[in-house]
Amino acid sequence: MNIEQVRDYTLSLYGVTEDQPFGDDILTFRLEGKIFVCLWLGGGEHDMKDSEPRLALKLSPERNEELREQFSAVTPAWHWNKKHWSDVYYEQIKDARVQEWIRESYQLVASKLPKALRQKYLQKNEYKGGSSMKKIAFIMAALLMISLSGCAQKNQTQNQGKENKEMNKTLIVYFSATGTTKAAAQKLAQQYNADLYEITPEVPYTDADLNWRDKNSRSTLEMKDKSSRPAIKGRCENIADYDTVWIGFPVWWYTAPTIVNTFIEAHDLSGKTLNVFATSGGSTVDGSYNDLKKAYPQYKWGEKWLMN
Repeated sequence: MNIEQVRDYTLSLYGVTEDQPFGDDILTFRLEGKIFVCLWLGGGEHDMKDSEPRLALKLSPERNEELREQFSAVTPAWHWNKKHWSDVYYEQIKDARVQEWIRESYQLVASKLPKALRQKYLQKNEYKGGSSMKKIAFIMAALLMISLSGCAQKNQTQNQGKENKEMNKTLIVYFSATGTTKAAAQKLAQQYNADLYEITPEVPYTDADLNWRDKNSRSTLEMKDKSSRPAIKGRCENIADYDTVWIGFPVWWYTAPTIVNTFIEAHDLSGKTLNVFATSGGSTVDGSYNDLKKAYPQYKWGEKWLMN
């Protein structure tokens, strides 16, 4: 995992907030005000001799000892109580393990909250990142219910379904910089039996381009200039065939990336219902939706979803 993926994943856990109480070089992640992950951003007073990317996790003393014995990339925390905190050099560890340990830290803090809050967060996190067997069982049960419901509905309204499919075609358009929005778009496409179209930048975004802390990074400069229209590859040539178009993107600086404007302005979306879906670690979809609606009042805007 890179630093952006670590941040995005941690913020995707239910109820997590971030702040910087210890300076610009450290991001802290909290659950109900309790810190459970600290992510070093590089440089500053918290720099270490090796300067390798790392994060600090709060785990039980026994778990800390176990991981330190098994993994050379897990060491006693540099600035924290070494009995309860470990530094993890996350680029040296498989992504799945890093995510598992972040969830463990989240669950440890959640388990010590008052009962009402504890149940809320542990139940929410079980679906988003609980044990594999529980997650698989949940998905299988959901798929079975959907399948049974779909069969019953098909038997009752088969002709109507065929007619609706022909009359109301749906397209899912999305821009995804790290893959998070792509996954959300694929889920949406399955739900609506829709087609997919990816907004592809002519010049791909690099990790450096997406560094939101760098005031001179490509994404920062694009978002500062509201007239910016990053070039995209090609056009959706058959967009006239669709009645409903969902437009999805990661929220950047509380709004849609300007490459989304490039797509909208390159296509005639008259007569279609335009819905918006977005992914974000801490922002809502409302600002993005309102900005697009204000920028393109000639179009019919429908639903807005935040899909994390």
